[in-house]
Amino acid sequence: YFTAENAELDGIEGKSYVFTAEEIRAVLGEDAESFLDWHQLADLPESRIDHELPDGGAVNLAVGRAYDAFEQGGLAESIAGFEPEYAALLEARQARGLPKRDRKQVAEFNALTGLGLLAAAQPIDRGDWQERAQAVGDWLWARLWDADEQHLYRQAYEGEVSGEAFLSDHAAAGRLMLALYGSSHDIRWLFRAQRIAATIEREYLDESGRLHERPPESGGGLPLSPPLVGDDASPSGHSQAVVFLLDLGAVLNDPTRQERAVRALAGFAAEVDAAPADWGFLVGALARPSRAEVVTREAAQLAEATETIGGPGETRDHVEVEARAAEGGEVIVVRLAIDEGFHINANPASEDFLVPTRVTALDGEIGSIDYPSGKPFRAEFARSAIDVYEGVLELRVPVTGEMPTRLRLDLQACDDRVCLAPDEVEVAVDRVGE
Repeated sequence: YFTAENAELDGIEGKSYVFTAEEIRAVLGEDAESFLDWHQLADLPESRIDHELPDGGAVNLAVGRAYDAFEQGGLAESIAGFEPEYAALLEARQARGLPKRDRKQVAEFNALTGLGLLAAAQPIDRGDWQERAQAVGDWLWARLWDADEQHLYRQAYEGEVSGEAFLSDHAAAGRLMLALYGSSHDIRWLFRAQRIAATIEREYLDESGRLHERPPESGGGLPLSPPLVGDDASPSGHSQAVVFLLDLGAVLNDPTRQERAVRALAGFAAEVDAAPADWGFLVGALARPSRAEVVTREAAQLAEATETIGGPGETRDHVEVEARAAEGGEVIVVRLAIDEGFHINANPASEDFLVPTRVTALDGEIGSIDYPSGKPFRAEFARSAIDVYEGVLELRVPVTGEMPTRLRLDLQACDDRVCLAPDEVEVAVDRVGE
């Protein structure tokens, strides 16, 4: 499968793809009303770059009617009855002219297409789609898998293969091979899935168990590791690799591979926890009970092992806090000593999902705190630099009423590789200087 097709034709965004009800009636004649009863015309979204939009909408199944048919086991038969109408509309669409096409054949995109074909084949009884998915798997293995180097190439173009594959290419291809094994029980697919998993574990996992989009040893030709972007237009390589290794471990009854998957997940769990909506594929996949059970079990064992060997611990383990009254009780000086190699988020935090350093009185009354500016810092996993506090920090907390006896600090400690869970640290106020 080719990579993409332009959305624009003759300067109009979506012109090639949409129909009006009048156009459908003109093409289908007396069959149009039955077709329109089963389908809806979905409006295109507003253009973000001021493209002219066409009249009409994208032809979709009417959701309610299609779902009812699916529940009653008649969806496949109903869709099959519209094959002549689909063919007639396609012919009319092709007559408009074709948008430009990106003719690269990318490993990741082909694997995801194969997974989509395979997922759709059974519910709507399309055995030919399963055959197409198998053809994609065979093509990936025959054209893009380098048997000598034991890795995938990224793409093929006009018959020539090129490019170092990303983690996402290997993980998507591995998921497809494993899914094809599940649908056919042909051992060749399981063999291929195992070979791809071995490549991921060898090339894309570092010594700490963290995943990388490019092999760490090669550097990928980049001066800096690309930041994680979550599951955006497609599932991320990190998400797909975790799910693939979990599922392969389940099929092979291999707890070691499942442990690797959860260790890899732990390496970016803070990012997922901070913005779960950005990781939709991963969150949805791990919500499946069979996977959730494995992750819960392995995470508990990993946490126990980390505690035993002295892992990074909690935020409070890396920030020492003292509070003392000063200037006759008019202010409280809060002193934070942050361990070397760690930092806490500035206030205000650089991103909405980050926990800013914040002081709250548990009793008494305090005024607005003038938090100092932070120092720019960019972690290995971050998209951009954020403002942080490092070393020793002193905050002046004005007292506006009764002197508080206890303060609470909201903190989140991170190093250059991982963020610990947000923490609430309570501290008693030393009133000697009141």
